[in-house]
Amino acid sequence: MTGTRQATRNHRHQPSGTVWRGSAATQCDSVLEILRAPARQPARGMSQNGKISFLGTPSPSLLGHEVVHAAQQHLGSVTGGASPRGQLEAEAARLGPRVANGEPVRIGLPAVPQQPLYGSDPDKTYTSTVGLVTDDEYIKAAHEFHQKWGYKPINAASLEEITEDLAKGTGKLARIRIVSHASQIALYMQFAKGGPDAVLEEELNATTQTEAEQAGVDFTADYSNDEAKKQFRDGIISSDSKLAKRLGITSESISNTYVDQLFRWLVNRHRLTQVPGVTAAERNLILPAVNRQVNAAKVVAKSNGGGSDEDLQALEKFVTDHVFSWSALGDNDGLKETLDRASSTHGAFASRDFALKQSRMRGRFDENSVIEVRGCALGQSKNYMEAVQNYFGGAGGKPGVTAPKWYQYFGRIKLLRIPDDDRQIMLRWSKWKGGSADLRASFKKWAPVFAPGTKLPDKPNWNDFATYLRAGHGLPIQGGSTLLVLEDLQDAQIIDWFTKHDLRLTSAKAIENQFTVKPHKEFEAKSNLVEWLQEQYTDKPKERVWAYDSRWSSLFETLPGSK
Repeated sequence: MTGTRQATRNHRHQPSGTVWRGSAATQCDSVLEILRAPARQPARGMSQNGKISFLGTPSPSLLGHEVVHAAQQHLGSVTGGASPRGQLEAEAARLGPRVANGEPVRIGLPAVPQQPLYGSDPDKTYTSTVGLVTDDEYIKAAHEFHQKWGYKPINAASLEEITEDLAKGTGKLARIRIVSHASQIALYMQFAKGGPDAVLEEELNATTQTEAEQAGVDFTADYSNDEAKKQFRDGIISSDSKLAKRLGITSESISNTYVDQLFRWLVNRHRLTQVPGVTAAERNLILPAVNRQVNAAKVVAKSNGGGSDEDLQALEKFVTDHVFSWSALGDNDGLKETLDRASSTHGAFASRDFALKQSRMRGRFDENSVIEVRGCALGQSKNYMEAVQNYFGGAGGKPGVTAPKWYQYFGRIKLLRIPDDDRQIMLRWSKWKGGSADLRASFKKWAPVFAPGTKLPDKPNWNDFATYLRAGHGLPIQGGSTLLVLEDLQDAQIIDWFTKHDLRLTSAKAIENQFTVKPHKEFEAKSNLVEWLQEQYTDKPKERVWAYDSRWSSLFETLPGSK
């Protein structure tokens, strides 16, 4: 809230050339009263002819986004210029958080005043269940965060479930959010129901059922152990020592890297075709892809000094005809994972109308839609983000995609509850061993912020403090690591208070650290309320960044939507 009020003040006093004036400014004042409502649900906003309207109560971030759009339209009315929609959205995404934080910004892109420009909270939010059964703190915190902030998150174990849910609805989707464990290379959920964790880039880019089924077969796969490969090498040496010498095969290794790659894929194929417990139907799902790997490796080996056609064919014949007793597939077996992935994907397409559902879902996205990913460091892979874009894109165009470059977290705040009793309140004001001086200093700083219009005396007393608390307010104390509230304040009321001030997004230095857990005998409750990014995957990061921080948007990679 402080950032939003400051934004309103700032945009009235910008020098010429910075577009903060006209109807957008007037509209912002009227929106401030909406933001003081006790609870917020996901909202949509629209800017047209420099005026802003909302369906639902906007967060400051959404308000900032729409103010930028209104300013773009004002600039367009002055200059007569018009920028592409994708560029306008990118500028609003970049500058909106700064506006909401009360920072002056300069608008550089003009928009056609009559063109409606939109911003929104997610229409749908999905939280992955991968890790939930193991009491995963990240997933639990993420789901609770989105529940408490009114996003109504839907648990989803797989991308197929998300696709099914979106295919049931009608109408265009402005924005959806997917919250999942992630890395620089993958989202960690199932692609199809029942499949292994991690959605592969190849699955997202698949354009046919066969491509999707065989996506799990990659060039680095190794389905056999070192002892098995040694026995195959020893067998070649015993049966044809001259062939082994020409190909550089010894009992311990193969000197030519490319021949070794071919050998690995020949052994992979041997195990696929001979391992017990695998049905012919399961084998046939990935056998064509494995054969392609064999043939590709053969071409590369020949062109890199690996031997003649006859020698490579002799190598293939020996491995193919060799008798070897393979062990059955185990739970952590790479071949089992590949077969499970192919079988689950095959079932989705063959019996659950996956392709039809994907087509219906794609019809709800266009170039102005956005897929928000909340998962660690996925923004470091533009290739994977483009694959996400391809998966959701259809005839209406490809949606934009955003993902963090840093590690994503959903954090905890500790609550210190004190009795609603004059004596107890007075003691904490004057003699509290936890730090009365800190409490009094925090009260003087934050009471005018959280209770607008409050005019404190130069030396406020415990009675002023009691009046503040009894009005339903909380107070960040102890360096911002703790929120002090009255004991009888219900959790729902605390959430409403946070919502009212949109503290989940604040970057105010005095309360940034409130989300650091510190042991204290009076800590009784915790609420997962806040999201942030940190630069390392560690319990003690050197740096954390909160939304509304000037760098927040720069730490997300953004791919604009396209036709």
